[in-house]
Amino acid sequence: MADLTHERVRAYFDQPDLGKLAVGQKIIIKWTQSRSNSGRAIIERIPVTVNSYETRTVGEVLVHIDDSSSGLLPNTTSL
Repeated sequence: MADLTHERVRAYFDQPDLGKLAVGQKIIIKWTQSRSNSGRAIIERIPVTVNSYETRTVGEVLVHIDDSSSGLLPNTTSL
């Protein structure tokens, strides 16, 4: 059984925004399962490289959801 009180999310940030990010920085994430779904998160790891993702150049950022009642389901993808 999964412990959904400690969720991590891989978030993709556009290359120009990566310089504004820092480990420990608090952010708000939103997902499209429902318009009202959002949660507080903390950046755990910033990228050292960038990748092409569809038509964008992005860095993959690992964030920890700070709200255990977020309702975010595991293995979901949102754009």
